[in-house]
Amino acid sequence: MSYLIYRLISCVLLAAVLSPTLSFAVEPSSPHLNVFLSDLGTRRPETTPIALMPYLEDSLAIQLSQHDMEVLLTATLDDSLTLLRATVLFAGWVKIRGIPVFVKGKAVKEAVQKGYVLGLTFPLDHLAYICFVPNPSMAEDFQAHIQLIYTQQYTYPFDKDIFNANVLIQGQEVTYEENNNRQTGYLVTTDVYDNHKRVLYTNIQGILGQKRGVLGFLQKVFFFVPKTLNGLELTQGDLIIDAFINQTIENFEHEPRYRVTRR
Repeated sequence: MSYLIYRLISCVLLAAVLSPTLSFAVEPSSPHLNVFLSDLGTRRPETTPIALMPYLEDSLAIQLSQHDMEVLLTATLDDSLTLLRATVLFAGWVKIRGIPVFVKGKAVKEAVQKGYVLGLTFPLDHLAYICFVPNPSMAEDFQAHIQLIYTQQYTYPFDKDIFNANVLIQGQEVTYEENNNRQTGYLVTTDVYDNHKRVLYTNIQGILGQKRGVLGFLQKVFFFVPKTLNGLELTQGDLIIDAFINQTIENFEHEPRYRVTRR
C-alpha cells in the first residue's frame, strides 16, 4: 500500500512539473528579485515624512532610491517577469516586513530612462510617489495597499499592441509635499491579494477608461461617463482585465512583450 501511495505522489509531482497549465498555479521563479528583497531586508526604516503620513499610516518607512529601482527592474528582467507580477512579489515582502515602503516618482522616472521597457503596468507618467502599505488586519491572502500620487490628471494611450484603450488618470484630489512646498496631487489606489493560485489587483480607485475609435469619440462628444477599471487577475499565466474593455490576455506571463525588457 505504501508503495502505491509513493507512486501516486510521484506521478502528481511529475505532472505538476511538466504541465504548462499547472506551472503558474504557484508563483514563477524569482531568484534575482529574491536577492534584491533579501538585501532590502537589512535596510533600517527611517522617520516617515510628515506629508506622507496620511498615506503610509506609520511613523517609520523605507524609501527606495533610483538605484534601488534600477536593481529591482534589472532583477525583474533577469527573472523574465512582468512588472505586474514583480509588484505582487514586492507587496508580499512588504507584508512580511510589516513596514511601509515609498519611492518618489522622480526616482522611478530616472530609473526607467536607463532603457527599461515596462510592458503592461499602471501608467507611471506624472508620478509623484508610489506607496506600499501593509495592513495586518486584512485577510490572510492580502498583501498590501498600493497608493500612487500623480501630479496631474491625464490620459495615457497604451500601445495598441499592449492594450487597445486609453486610460484616464483621475483620482481623488489630495495634497503632498515636494521640496518643502505644498502640492496638489491625484490619488490612485489598489489592493493586492495573492493566494499562490491567483493574484488580484482589486478595489481600484481613480482610474477610468476610454475606448478608442467610434465609441471613444461618442464618449467625448456626448459626455458618456467612462467605465472604471474594476480589477486585474493573474491566474495560470493569463491576465484577466475586468474593466471598460473586458479582456483576457492568454499566456500573459510568458509573452516577452508584456515583460520588463531593456533597449
